[in-house]
Amino acid sequence: MVQICQAEDLFYRLAVLVLKVPPLRVRQGDLGPLVDGLLDRINHQSADEPGFSPKTISPGAKTLLGQQPWPGNVRELENTLRRAAVWSDRREISEQDIRDALLPVTGSSRSDAVLNRSLEHGIDLPELLGEVEKMLLDAGIGGADDIERAKETSNGFGRFVRSLVGLDRKAVTDAFGDFVSNGNASAAQLEFVGMVIEHLPDQGTMDPGLLYEPPFIDVAPTGPEQVFDEASVARLVTVIRQLSDSAAA
Repeated sequence: MVQICQAEDLFYRLAVLVLKVPPLRVRQGDLGPLVDGLLDRINHQSADEPGFSPKTISPGAKTLLGQQPWPGNVRELENTLRRAAVWSDRREISEQDIRDALLPVTGSSRSDAVLNRSLEHGIDLPELLGEVEKMLLDAGIGGADDIERAKETSNGFGRFVRSLVGLDRKAVTDAFGDFVSNGNASAAQLEFVGMVIEHLPDQGTMDPGLLYEPPFIDVAPTGPEQVFDEASVARLVTVIRQLSDSAAA
């Protein structure tokens, strides 16, 4: 109790001037100048990174930024801008670039069902894939023999379906959250992970061996070890395998 009283006494002795800074979500008027200032800093800090070119930002992208809740305040805003600046291959950051750079928002809005089946008590995966197979047949995508051949070629029906529909981009970005939300990540690291995130939603699965082939070696000629330490490479490969293996059935 004595220590608590002493701590409180010290606080009030030192707190001569206390500034209360409201969260970013209630300072919409500050967002525009703040985005411009942060982008200038990102351009300056990344100027020496291989392949990086200075970026501007479109009005639509700024509007989208202003619609976000930013629970992580300025740090979250800066990391989002940094990802967009590194991943975009254009001089101007677009609204879509911002959408790709935003991290998924967890909460009640997130879907908790697959094909109208609740995830609360789990899913019978073979039954679910059987229903998907029936849907493909009913839709006239191919006959039973065509689907069987595709299953053999894709090493399982789950991989076959994944190759058709791909992966949800937000789900992929969420899986690599530890990499893309790291405020200390370099431009090369963000670009490398960004290419993985670009690949998986389109292809559905990924062989980690592709990390040592184009276009990845355009960023890291000797492979991911050139831009990540050994532990980070292991985590990167693990996430890729987990996402790919989740399609196996």
